[in-house]
Amino acid sequence: LIRPDSKFQGQGKYFHYTSLESCINMLKHTDGEFEIWASHLSFLNDKEELINGMKLIDRKVEDLLLSKGDTLSDWIEEYQEGRMNEDNLLDDIYVVCFCSKRSLLSQWKYYGKNSGIAIEYNLDFCEYSGYIASNIPFKNMNQEYLPNYVNKVIYDNMEKQEIIDAFIKEHIYKIYNSDAEQSDIEKKRCIYRQMDKLYSLAPLFKHDSFQEENESRLLFFPLSIKGCETGKLVNYRSSDGKIVPYMKIKIRGRMEGTKRESVIKSLTVGPGQNQDLIFEALKHLVINKFPKKNSRFQMIQRKDYSYVNVNGIEIRKVSTPFRG
Repeated sequence: LIRPDSKFQGQGKYFHYTSLESCINMLKHTDGEFEIWASHLSFLNDKEELINGMKLIDRKVEDLLLSKGDTLSDWIEEYQEGRMNEDNLLDDIYVVCFCSKRSLLSQWKYYGKNSGIAIEYNLDFCEYSGYIASNIPFKNMNQEYLPNYVNKVIYDNMEKQEIIDAFIKEHIYKIYNSDAEQSDIEKKRCIYRQMDKLYSLAPLFKHDSFQEENESRLLFFPLSIKGCETGKLVNYRSSDGKIVPYMKIKIRGRMEGTKRESVIKSLTVGPGQNQDLIFEALKHLVINKFPKKNSRFQMIQRKDYSYVNVNGIEIRKVSTPFRG
């Protein structure tokens, strides 16, 4: 849906904050293949997830496309009626969220007295398995691994509006005003595909009160192709008194020569109870469960954290003062 050469290109640093239990599950791997969990967007903590972007796009569609009173307006009105009456692609979005900061107090507070973990992923050129992507041609659905793109989240309301305006101008108006020899049916079908892409921007628009998170997201659309048996892709877990649908996504790094690049770059232990013990346990885990590489066990001190290098992975603990 979104390509990395757009304004949504990922920010290069990808820290996933998680609990101790989830961290242990995410560090399990076989031959460089790891597992991450993508949660259903509608069950995340922000009550306005998706709604913020959808309302903004709806307003822009109303102002720019439905107010003209021409053939394009008629087509868009038909599209909107169909979107309201049929199964919606945006009803089944699963996301993995990343923060660009290795130590964010609001994230550590979420885990209370227990020291959470920030897993830093190396997501450049990764491949993913265990999902059906809405932007992959149907003929390629049998591939085990498919590409995906990390997209940054947009918080600034003016920037959101500029992106929507530019998309409508560059894609929808351009098709409608094209002199290409197309029937109205073909042209309308092309515009409908662009409208789908326009609304697929909604998961990447978030309320500006969350701006400090500097979030990026991997998006997965498992139920986007009708007729595909995708129910097996979805699992359910309990979290904070809720039932959360999620998908188990397998991820592996690119090949460098004869070796596959590691997906995990660092593990940061947050402030909280048992921080030192958890730090030592992670060292023990990486020593025994990860491929042997040059290690440097001397503790290196930085301004707000300290770390050791174990099998090519930095094990860190932050010095942020915090009481759960």
